[in-house]
Amino acid sequence: MSASPPSSAPSDARPSHNIPQPLTRFIGREREIAEGQRRLSQSRLLTITGPGGAGKTRLAREIASLVAQTAASPVWWVELAPIADQNLVPHAVASVLGLREVQGQEWTDAIIAEVKRRPLLLVLDGCEHLIEACARLVGTLLRACPQLRCLATSQEPLGIIGEAVLSTPPLTLPNPRHASDLTTLSRSEAVQLFVDRSATVAPGFVLDAHNGPIIAQICTRLDGIPLAIELAAARVRLLTVEQIAARLDDRFRLLTQGSRTALPRHQTLRAAIEWSYSLLSLQEQASLRRAAVFANRFDLEAAEQVIADEELVSDDILDLLARLVDKSLVVARENDTGEKDFHLLDSIRQYALDHWRQPSLAHEADATRRRHFAYYVGLARETERHLNGPDQARWLNRVDANRDNFRAALAWSHGTPDMAQSALELAALLAMFAYRRGAFTEAREQLAVASARWTDNDAVRAKALRWGGVLAGQQGDRGAAQSMLEESLALYHAVGDKAGAAIVLGSLGRLAGRYGDYEVARACHEESLTLSRELGAERDSAITLSNLGYVASAQGDYNAAHTFYEESLALHRRLGDAWGAAGALLGLGEVARLQDRYELAEEYYRASLAAFREVGDLGGIAMVQHNLGYVALHAGNLTAARRAFQESLSTSVEGQQTDMVAFCLAGLAAVALADGDTRRTGRLFGATDAMLKANGIAFAPADQLVYEQNVARWRADVGETDGEAAWMSGQRLSMQAAVDLALEPAEDAAETQETLVDVSSHPAPQMVERPEPLLRLVALGIARVTRDDRNLSTADGLTGKGKELLFYLASCDVQPMQQIGIDLWPDASRQQLRTLFHNTLHGLRQALGAREWIVNGKQGYALNRDMGVWYDVEEFRALAKSAKGSMSNSETQERQMRDALSLYHGDFLADLDAAWVSPLRVELRLLYRDVALALGRLLAHNDRPAEAADVYRTLIARDSYLEEAYRELMRCLSRCGERAQALRAYQALVQSLEREMGVLPAPETRRVAEQIRQGEDV
Repeated sequence: MSASPPSSAPSDARPSHNIPQPLTRFIGREREIAEGQRRLSQSRLLTITGPGGAGKTRLAREIASLVAQTAASPVWWVELAPIADQNLVPHAVASVLGLREVQGQEWTDAIIAEVKRRPLLLVLDGCEHLIEACARLVGTLLRACPQLRCLATSQEPLGIIGEAVLSTPPLTLPNPRHASDLTTLSRSEAVQLFVDRSATVAPGFVLDAHNGPIIAQICTRLDGIPLAIELAAARVRLLTVEQIAARLDDRFRLLTQGSRTALPRHQTLRAAIEWSYSLLSLQEQASLRRAAVFANRFDLEAAEQVIADEELVSDDILDLLARLVDKSLVVARENDTGEKDFHLLDSIRQYALDHWRQPSLAHEADATRRRHFAYYVGLARETERHLNGPDQARWLNRVDANRDNFRAALAWSHGTPDMAQSALELAALLAMFAYRRGAFTEAREQLAVASARWTDNDAVRAKALRWGGVLAGQQGDRGAAQSMLEESLALYHAVGDKAGAAIVLGSLGRLAGRYGDYEVARACHEESLTLSRELGAERDSAITLSNLGYVASAQGDYNAAHTFYEESLALHRRLGDAWGAAGALLGLGEVARLQDRYELAEEYYRASLAAFREVGDLGGIAMVQHNLGYVALHAGNLTAARRAFQESLSTSVEGQQTDMVAFCLAGLAAVALADGDTRRTGRLFGATDAMLKANGIAFAPADQLVYEQNVARWRADVGETDGEAAWMSGQRLSMQAAVDLALEPAEDAAETQETLVDVSSHPAPQMVERPEPLLRLVALGIARVTRDDRNLSTADGLTGKGKELLFYLASCDVQPMQQIGIDLWPDASRQQLRTLFHNTLHGLRQALGAREWIVNGKQGYALNRDMGVWYDVEEFRALAKSAKGSMSNSETQERQMRDALSLYHGDFLADLDAAWVSPLRVELRLLYRDVALALGRLLAHNDRPAEAADVYRTLIARDSYLEEAYRELMRCLSRCGERAQALRAYQALVQSLEREMGVLPAPETRRVAEQIRQGEDV
C-alpha cells in the first residue's frame, strides 16, 4: 500500500455525513428520488446509472441527504473521479472513513472492521472507470457488514447479485403541442432548470410568451440532459435564447464554460461524453460510431445489417448493443409490436458522428452509410410488395417509424455521385408511401432533387415521374401532373413495359376525371384495361374497372357505374383481394349516394369500412367514415354526421393523412353550419382554408363546389365583422389546435344566459356564535379549507397565498417569519418579505374570522390548534402509524389501513407548485404506497385475492411505475384464475417502464410473469 494513510482515527464526534452540498437549486426528479428511496430500502445496493451529464451525482446527493435526515445511520460520500488506479479504491474509502493504516492489515479489512459494528450508507460516486474494483470491494463489504448499505453512481451497473438499478432518465420535456402554453411549459423539469440557471447568470430572466417556445426547443434538442441544459443556460449572459437555439448544430463549441469548481469532465458537454467514450472497448467504440448513422430509432435487424462488417460480425451486434445500453450510451425501448428498438440521444449521436471526420475513419464512415442506404432501400421495396395485402398497415407504420432514417439515407445519397439512380428509386418509393399518408409536398421536393441527378430514360425514371404526377394532381397542380404522367407513359412505352404503361394510363384517367374531362378519362381507363387484360393482370384490371365506375358515375351514367364497380368487386373477391374489394364497395356506396339512395349507400359504406378495417388501411377507413358523415348530414342527422366526421378526423390524424384532416374540418364546418353555430363554422372554415393553402391540398372539383357553396351560405348568415373575426381566428390555429377544436363537443347554438341575483334584496346572514368553531383542512389532493362546515374561497378573502400560508403553518411547528419568507417568497428582498408576509397574514386571519387562529410567540408563527383544527394529513399519519401497531388484530389493522387510504385523495397540495411542498409530497406519497401495499398483502394472506387485486389496481392508478404493486396484482389475478389479465398487467408495466425510464422489469417480476405463462402457481 503505497498511498500515505490519513492522519486521524475515526471519532464518534465526527459529523454524521460528508455529502457535498451543491451551490445551485435542485430541480425536479421527485419520482426518481422517491423510487431511489424505495429501492434503497429494499436492497442493500442501489446503483444510479445514466450517460455523462444526466445528473446521476445530483440525484444521488438528494437521496443520500434524505437518508441522512431520516435515518439514524451516518452517510459517507466517496468521490472516485480523481482516482485512476483500480488498486486505490479501498484506500479512497478508508480515507473518507478516517482510518489509519495498520501494519500488515489490508485497507479492505480495515474498512470491514470499522463498518461492521454500525449501520452506514456508503456512497461511491463515479464508478464507471473503476467498475471491477468497485464491484469487488462493494461485494466484499456487503457480505461482511450486514448493516451496510451502498449507493453507487456509474454509467453501468456494478453487476453484483442483489443490486438494484435506477436509470436516470432525461428531465421531463415540454409537450411540443403546447409550446406556447406557459403553464404547461413551467411544469417541464428541463424548462425549469434552464430558467433557474439562466436567472443566476442574467438576473431578471423569466419565462415568458416570447422565449417560452424557444426554450422548449432548446431543451428538446438537448434531450433533457441536465449538464447540456445548464451549459446552454450559462450562455444567456451573452446570447439571446434565439441565438443559442440557432447554434445548437455546433453544440460542442457552444456548450462550454461550465463551473470552474466542477470536475473537468463536467465543464463542457464534449468532455462529459468523451469520458464515457474513452471507457469503451475498441469494438464498442466502433459500434457506437456506426449506430450514430441512424437518424432515429432502429431495430436489431437494422443494426445487424448496418453496423456489422468483416470486423464486427452480425452475431456479435446484439451483445455489443447490450453493453452500450448497460453503459447508458444507447437507449433501448419496446416498440408498438413488443420488440426492442434502440436509439442514441442526439448529443451522443453528434459526438459519435464527429469522429468520422478523422481521415483514418473515412472508409468506415462511407461503408456504414452505404449499408444504411442499402438497408432502407430494401425496406422500402419490401413494403411496396405488402402495400395491398392484409399487413399493409403494419408495413406503412414501419415506414412512418423510420421516416427520419429514410430522409437521412436519401440526403446522403444526393451527395454521392454513384448513388443517383438508387436515390431516385428510393424517392419514388417514398412518394408512393407519402401518397398513402396524404403528405405530398416533401415527397415532391425529394423527387425533384433526385430527378435532376438521374436523367437516363429508364424504368426508374418512369416510375418517379408517375408518382410525381400523382402527387402534383393531388395538390391541384394539373399542368405539372399532366406533363409528368405523359412523360412517364412515353418512357414505359420506350422500354417496353406494358404493365407500367397501364398503371400510368390509370393515373392519367384519374387526373382527367378529377377535372371533369370524363371522355379523356374514360379513354385512358379503357386503354389501361386492354393492356392489363393482354398481360393477364387481373388485379390491375379490377382496379381499372373501379376507375371506369368513377368516370361513369361522374357522367351521371349510374347504371354503367354500378356495373363497372360490381365487376371490379367480383374480380377482387375472386382474387382474395380484400383491399380492392373495399375500394369497389366504396364506389358502389358513392353511386347510391349520388342517386339519393342513402340507406343503400350506408350499407355499401359499412361493408367497405369492414373490409378496410380487415386490411388495416387507415386511409380507406377515414374516407368511408368521412362519406358516412355526408350521408348523415344529407339525412338531417347532425349528431350522427358529427360523430362520423370526428371519427374520420381521429383516424386521419392517426394515419397522418393531412389531406383527409382538411376534408374532415370542412365536413364538421358543414355540420356546425346546419346546426346554426356560426362562430364555430367560421373558425373551422378558416382552419380548413389555412390547411389547404399551407399543404397544397385541393378538393376534387365536385367537393370544391360543395365547399364553396357552404362558405357562401355561412358568409350570408353572419355579419361581415363577426365573420371575418371567426375566419381569422381559425386561420391562426395550428393543425393540432384545429383538430382539438373540431373534436370538442358542439355547444347549443342558443347562448346560455347566466342567472344574475340581486343580493341587495336578500337579508344579511345572521351571525351565529359557536363556542368551538371547527377548522377543517384538506391537503391530500386539491386543497380545501372549511370553517363552520362552509368552504372558504376567495370570496371570503382567502387568497391563493393566504391558503398556502395556512397549509404551511398546519404542516410544521412554529416557524419564524424569516424561514416562512424563504419558503413562500424565495425571491423577495427583506423589505418586500415583511410587506408580503404581513399583508397575507392579515388577509388570512380575516378569512378565518378571528385573529387568534394564527398566533405569534417568541419562536415565530403557528396555527392555533386549540381552537379546533382537523387536518387530514395528521389524521392520515396517525391512522397509518396505528395500523402498523395492530399486527395482532387483523380486523383492526385492516380497518385502520382502509380509513387511512380513504383520506388520500391525491398528492399533497396537488394544485400548488412550491418548493417546500415537494419533500412532504414525496413523504406522504411513500406512506400511502406502504399502507396500500401492506393492506394488499394482508388481504392476500387472508385468502382474499380479489379484494387485494382491487387495492393494487388503485395503487397502480396513482403510480404507474410501482413494480411491486404490478407484481402482487399479477399474483392475485393468477390466484383468481385470471391469468390473461395478469399477463396484460405485466405488459402494461413493461410498456410503462420502457417508455418513461428505458428499463425492463426486475428479474423477480419477469420470473412471476413467466410462471403465469407456464400455468404455474405463483
